[in-house]
Amino acid sequence: MDLSTVTVILALFIIAMLIFLLLTRHKEPKPRIDIATAYPHVEELVKQAFAAGTNEVKIVKMVREQTGAGLLEAKLYVDEVKASIQ
Repeated sequence: MDLSTVTVILALFIIAMLIFLLLTRHKEPKPRIDIATAYPHVEELVKQAFAAGTNEVKIVKMVREQTGAGLLEAKLYVDEVKASIQ
């Protein structure tokens, strides 16, 4: 094997390792917030929205806008408040 072949093989190996590292790197999860504790006023807004007959999807959107929570967190919170009403 001449020097150019070894250089190409080494370059391909390095590129493959970089792709592997980029695809498998561990991403830190976003810390979850406790909406009930951090934003106590939101519970009353959610209860009022349910009482007014607002669509649940719109309530989840409102919770996300008020708190900056993710979709799953907001949905779980709205379900929790809805269960406490019934």
